[in-house]
Amino acid sequence: MGEPFGDLGTASVADLLAGYAAILRELRNRGVVRPRNAPLGDYAEHLAQRVYGGELAPNSVKSYDLLAADLRQI
Repeated sequence: MGEPFGDLGTASVADLLAGYAAILRELRNRGVVRPRNAPLGDYAEHLAQRVYGGELAPNSVKSYDLLAADLRQI
């Protein structure tokens, strides 16, 4: 199948960082990650929201990440 973004081993550090920034921007635009968060944790929250429904908690909430459709705090 190959690498979807070409041979990353030959890309400059500047090119890798620019690509990373562009990917994060697109993931934010698609609602998969939230601003300034690590993408892996945000993606896990996004998947949990798809499974449990409900609303993601604001970034400032410390005790939970998701208020599920059945009102559980996850």
